Amino acid sequence: MKIRALVMGLIFLFTLMALGAISTPAKEEQALGIPTALEPWKAWVLFGQENRFCPTVYNNGEGYHCLWPSSLQLDLAGPGGRFKQQWLVFAKTWAPLPGDKETWPMSVKVNGRETAVVEKNGRPAILLEPGEYTVQGQFDWKEIPEMIHVPPESGLISLNLNGQAVPFPVQENDGRLWLKKARAAETQEDRLEVRVYRLMDDGIPMRILNLLRVHVAGKAREAVLKGILLDGFMPMDIQSPIPARIGNKGELLIQARPGRWEIRILTRSQEPVREIGPVKTVYGQEVWALQSQNHLRMVKIEGVPAIDPNQTESPADWRHLATYLIDEGSTVKLQELKRGDPEPAPDQLTLERTWWLDFNGRGLTIRDQIRGSMSRQWYLAMNPAVALGRVNVDGTDQLITSHGKEKKPGVELRHGQLNLLAESRLDKRPGRLSAVSWDHDFQSVSGILNLPPGWRLLAVQGVDNIQGTWFERWTLLDFFLVLIISLTIYKLWSWPWGVLALVTLGLTYHEPGAPRLVWVNLLAAAALLRFLPESWFKKLIKVWRWAALAALLVISIPFMVQQVRWAMYPQLEQVYEYSQGGWLGRKAMVSLGDINQTEYAKMPRPAPAPVQAPGAAAPETLNKPDIQPSEELEEEADHDAGEGGEQSGREWTRKLIASSVIPRAGKVSVDYYQNKAIQAYDAKALNQTGPGLPAWNWRSYEMRWNEPVTKDQTVRFWLLSPGVNLAIGFLRVILLAIMILLMLGVPLLKLSFKKWSKGSITLAMLVLLCPLSSVWAADFPPPEILEELKERLLQKPDCLPNCAESPKMELQASLNNLRLVWQVHAAVETVVPLPGSADLWLPQQVLIDGAPAKGLARDKEGRLWAVVPKGVHLFVLQGLMPLVNDFQIPLPLAPHQVVYQSDGWEIQGVDKEGRVKAGIKLIRKKTAGGNKEISQLSLPPFFQVERIISLGLDWQVRSRISRLTPAGAPVVLTVPLLPGESVTTAGLRVENNKIQIQMDPRAEEVLWESTLKKEEILTLQAPRSAPWVETWILETSTIWHADLSGIAVVHHQDEGGIWRPEWRPWPGEEVQIRISR
Repeated sequence: MKIRALVMGLIFLFTLMALGAISTPAKEEQALGIPTALEPWKAWVLFGQENRFCPTVYNNGEGYHCLWPSSLQLDLAGPGGRFKQQWLVFAKTWAPLPGDKETWPMSVKVNGRETAVVEKNGRPAILLEPGEYTVQGQFDWKEIPEMIHVPPESGLISLNLNGQAVPFPVQENDGRLWLKKARAAETQEDRLEVRVYRLMDDGIPMRILNLLRVHVAGKAREAVLKGILLDGFMPMDIQSPIPARIGNKGELLIQARPGRWEIRILTRSQEPVREIGPVKTVYGQEVWALQSQNHLRMVKIEGVPAIDPNQTESPADWRHLATYLIDEGSTVKLQELKRGDPEPAPDQLTLERTWWLDFNGRGLTIRDQIRGSMSRQWYLAMNPAVALGRVNVDGTDQLITSHGKEKKPGVELRHGQLNLLAESRLDKRPGRLSAVSWDHDFQSVSGILNLPPGWRLLAVQGVDNIQGTWFERWTLLDFFLVLIISLTIYKLWSWPWGVLALVTLGLTYHEPGAPRLVWVNLLAAAALLRFLPESWFKKLIKVWRWAALAALLVISIPFMVQQVRWAMYPQLEQVYEYSQGGWLGRKAMVSLGDINQTEYAKMPRPAPAPVQAPGAAAPETLNKPDIQPSEELEEEADHDAGEGGEQSGREWTRKLIASSVIPRAGKVSVDYYQNKAIQAYDAKALNQTGPGLPAWNWRSYEMRWNEPVTKDQTVRFWLLSPGVNLAIGFLRVILLAIMILLMLGVPLLKLSFKKWSKGSITLAMLVLLCPLSSVWAADFPPPEILEELKERLLQKPDCLPNCAESPKMELQASLNNLRLVWQVHAAVETVVPLPGSADLWLPQQVLIDGAPAKGLARDKEGRLWAVVPKGVHLFVLQGLMPLVNDFQIPLPLAPHQVVYQSDGWEIQGVDKEGRVKAGIKLIRKKTAGGNKEISQLSLPPFFQVERIISLGLDWQVRSRISRLTPAGAPVVLTVPLLPGESVTTAGLRVENNKIQIQMDPRAEEVLWESTLKKEEILTLQAPRSAPWVETWILETSTIWHADLSGIAVVHHQDEGGIWRPEWRPWPGEEVQIRISR
């Protein structure tokens, strides 16, 4: 048996070892790489992943780029043309060719061998395997077409028309290449009709969207439209389905072809706009619409007639706006009715006040809960006589400070929605009290007066509604019954007994447990007995009388004992809740401490958020360069390519109107809570703890005012002290005893209480899940192994996200030529962006290590990219200077050092050490004859500078500069700092109290942080003649008080309800902030 067990154990052990050897590779094989057994499975796991071996962008391993149409040469003439294109292919794919269905390429050869051309996605294409190719072909036509489609990714394009070179071919993002030809003689069929519509957006600056509806008939031609831009307005953006650009004199140059087209040009004013005109309506009567921005200013249009927008052909999304007709020579006058928000809505506050009378009656402890909205006065102060002891706002204790000339105690407030708890003391109770005590009016006021044992409230003066006072309890029915009973006793006995009954009932009627209706039964029986003859009915009345007497005794004896006890020991009194008509029952005794804790627990508190340390990060930019075009841009480009582009034009207009107002900064109040400088408290400052609130809740009186209560209204309490109540208590017993001697009786008051309870039992069941196992065949690798093999074969380079760097670049600029010598170090074969862009400057020749670059491509934004093998390489880029007075060269992959030589050009964007960030700007030096611009290739950039000034223990400034014009060009900008401002963000250059800003072509904004010197007066002034508008936002801690003067505030609160005054100044306007602690 032992031998058999040993054999079975060995068999089991060897079985486990065999299964382990099959399921997992040996560690030695893993260390060496891919096991030999998995070599046959490479093709299996890589099926469909051929593109993953194409080069990726140097800083992004997600996009794979397999097709590189490096250079395209077009030699076109009247009878036909030829093309030649160099291709570098890394994966089998379809390569598009120049041409389309109307201009189909003929005799296409790949490396000298004729190949088949088929249609793919509406374009002629050929199938290419990985490798390098030279593709040649020709076109057959009788006349050069208006345009021709070329591969949109074509890197360098060389165009010759009729033997003449075109230095700057015009290529659209969708690949349309416009062919310039000699202008033919205009025939009668050539017509050009233009209708002009303008949308005025009354912001800062004012923007005007100029909508041109152009109807072209006849032959395709270049047209010049003059008088499109209004005087004093600069272009910001242009959207057109046909090629269009703004000339240096403000004219619009378009490549007109037959059809109906909508062109949109966005412009901005350079100065505050009071009137526009006289308007030159070159193309007939115009229709204008006004988009008011009432939070900035309210205006009234004068000088031009208004019209119903539904009677015009203005865009549908403009028809809810005020519309006007503009004729030749008209002047549009904008009468300013109000600027900003100088008079915000009044504060809407409600006060819930609780008084506790001291046991000796000399003073009061007060607790106030104030809720509502603040929009005008951002502090609350307490009037004299009342000593403010503790203030809590949103669950946080606040420091009590002095306010105004009288140094009234109070607190600074920063939340538009107020939830405040305050504790205060009034040591000497005057005859008249302030209803609110605060130096502020209230929309609604309610209160509770808590009296200690032995004190009672006789009456209140100055309150609209109150329950429980002695006078307030009396109703007409009560008066009627007391008078009836007293008059009946007077008639049945005598007038002294009537007066005694009136006094007795007056003192006892509203006391808990006092006899009331039993008097009516007694008197009715007594009156009948006096006049009824002897009979069975009289005997019945006698029984009724004795029963009433018994009831009187039963009620009165406990009542008299209770009155004596309460008069001598008022702490034993059971406080009953009173309602109209009687007592409801004993009032629950609730600890005030429990009430406070409950309310505090319900109060909202700001959620903690991560805070970035000031100066910890370099200037923040958006959108890293990536050659991969987005699907959204492709869809927009295809959508806009249709004739007229009406639908896309409406969408663009809708986006423009939606974004025409410069967005409010600090989107919600998160920025406010994230700013530690605002939340910080002075370590030396001690918050007041207050007088402490009583923990008892005895006799309470609720009161309410029906109308708003001003700070001057008063209230008076008529109180009965414990000594007076002692005398009144004994007087009640004596008078009632005398009345009982006259009447007699006590019934048994039986009270029944019902108690009930509910119970429930919950049963829980546990469900056990049994795992399932699967068994793999020994000769087939498990899916986990195949997946790991796939991941290893497709592993990204470990150099990401920095697989390429540029140590140095040399710039050589002459009057007509530009040459860049650019060094690139690549850790692996990768893709890098070259300096320049299609709308600014592109080279005509690109060399790498002395030979023409084989892998070049252009992305949707017009940037040129190149494939760089692993190692150290030298690029040489050469091209003609654009015919403009200034232009910028974007540097997506910025070199660490730049040296330059220039003749006739001023170089900006390079510091003394040769460092550069986003790009380099070249400005043509003026000559004696002046500079002549032939065309304007780019729109002047325009920005918004937003400064958030935070006044805490340390004063800080958070600044943001954002583009308002489309991105796509690098920017070098100099922005002045505030007086006393010191930049703490690393990597930014500051000279002469000005910060140097460099933005790469795709960057939308740059952020920086600074410290600010503490001054009594802070002056903010918008610079003149600057390519930006300013926005100022003030954040102040509750330890500071700020008085504002200057231009009107636009917004007093942010979207989260925090007091953050915001200004939108015009150039030259200023604001003064007087700050006191």
